[in-house]
Amino acid sequence: MSPRHRRMPRPAFMTGPALLLAAVIVTHLPATAAPGRSRKKAEPETVDFARLAQHRPSKCGPDTGVVAGPAGWKEAPPMCVWQGRLEMRRWQASAVPGACIAPPAAWLAWQRPRLGGQPAAPGAAWHSGWKSHYLGGPGDNGTERIATVEMREPGVWTATEWTWSPSTRAATRTWQEGRWKLIGEAASKVRAGDTGPATPLRKAWETNLKGRAGEIAHDGWRWNSDGKCLRMAPLPPASAPLPLPRAREDARLEQRAAMQIQLARRYPGATFLMPFRLLDAPAAAPRSGAKYAAIWTERSNVTGQLWIPQKSGEAPIRAQVGATLPARYDTPSGLAAGSGTLRAIEREMTGIADTWSANHER
Repeated sequence: MSPRHRRMPRPAFMTGPALLLAAVIVTHLPATAAPGRSRKKAEPETVDFARLAQHRPSKCGPDTGVVAGPAGWKEAPPMCVWQGRLEMRRWQASAVPGACIAPPAAWLAWQRPRLGGQPAAPGAAWHSGWKSHYLGGPGDNGTERIATVEMREPGVWTATEWTWSPSTRAATRTWQEGRWKLIGEAASKVRAGDTGPATPLRKAWETNLKGRAGEIAHDGWRWNSDGKCLRMAPLPPASAPLPLPRAREDARLEQRAAMQIQLARRYPGATFLMPFRLLDAPAAAPRSGAKYAAIWTERSNVTGQLWIPQKSGEAPIRAQVGATLPARYDTPSGLAAGSGTLRAIEREMTGIADTWSANHER
C-alpha cells in the first residue's frame, strides 16, 4: 500500500477516553463560565437629588423619626440636605400576584392626606394602567411636600417623598425655593397621563372609599372592605323590566315582589341572600330619591346589584358589586364567609347610594 493510501492514526483527542475526559471537564466548569441571564437594569433616577439640591445628601439626624408607609412597603434610611431642612424618604414594595389591589393603590391612599388631599374625594383610586404617578402639595407644620411612585424595575415599586421646611432667613429661603421648584419640575415628569373625566357613579364610589385604597382596572373597580376583596362594575343603561319609582312614597311592595320574580327568572341557579328591596334613606337626607338593591350567590360568587332611578326619567343607573368566596357556599366555612361578604356588599352599596344622594339630590 502506498504512503498516500496508508491509514492515518486517529488523533488523540478523538479517542473514547479523551472524549469522556472532555465531558467531565465541561461538566465541572464553574457557573461563571456560561453566560448568565442578564437582569434588566433599574431605570435611572427621575430626580438627581444631589445635583438639584446642590448638596451631597447624608443620613438625617437622630431626631428624624421613621415614617411607616402603608402595609407591605419597606422604608430606607431617610437622607437630608440643607441642615435637615430638606429630607428625602424612600420606600419599596414588590408586586403580589393575585392581590386584590396593587401596592401603589395602597401608597396613593396613604400619601394623599400627607399632601393635604381629602380622603373622601374623587381621584383617590389608582389606575392599573399607570406605571408612575406624581403628587405635590402642602405638608404639615408649614412644610411643602412632593411624592412620586414608579415601577423602576420589573415587579418592584419605588415611592419617594421630598419634604422641605423653608428656612427662617429670607435670602436662604429664596434660594431654597428656586432649588425646590427644580426638584418639583423633575419629579412631575412621572405624572400619570390623563384618564379622562370620571363618571358620576365612579366619583361616588371613590368618595365612599373614605381614605381606603382602591384600584380602577379594566374589569371594574376593586377595593377591600373588612378583608373582603370587592369589585364594582357599572352596567350599560337598560330599562328595568318593571318601572322603578324615584319617589320613595311611590314605591310599592308589590312592585318589589314583581322585580324579585324577574331576578329569580334571570338567575335561576341563584340563592338570594337579600331579595330586591328599597334601601333606607340616609339620615341626613330623608327625602332623597329611592335606591334599590338585591344580593344573591351562585356557586362561590356573591353579587349585589344597585339600581338608582334618575330624575330625568331615563333608564336607572345600575352597577354590580361582587366577591368570590374562599369556600363553597353550602359548607360551614362558606356560610360564614358568605354572611361576612353579604354584610360588606350591603354596607358598601348603601354607602355609595348615600354618597350619590349627597352629590346629586340636595
